[in-house]
Amino acid sequence: MATSKKGSRARKGASPSPAGDADVEPRVESLLDELDTVVDALEEGDLPLEEALERFERGVQLAKKSHRALDAMEQRVERLLADRDGVETEEMDAGDE
Repeated sequence: MATSKKGSRARKGASPSPAGDADVEPRVESLLDELDTVVDALEEGDLPLEEALERFERGVQLAKKSHRALDAMEQRVERLLADRDGVETEEMDAGDE
């Protein structure tokens, strides 16, 4: 029996974004939410083969769009950090989360 991972990437308590991010952040959230829905449907394994393939293709598209959007956000953060005056930062490993 497959267990739903819905909410495993829940973005509860996300703070409101600055006005410049208003169009980007909800888009990323929406993409990730739809991707969660696609993954959940595929994990259940109850779809006909053709529909499962269509959902898989949609999931790949969503993953690519999400990756591009997150890369753009990361570049914005890097630009902001490059402009910092006297602020020290420490790089984090992905495993530090």
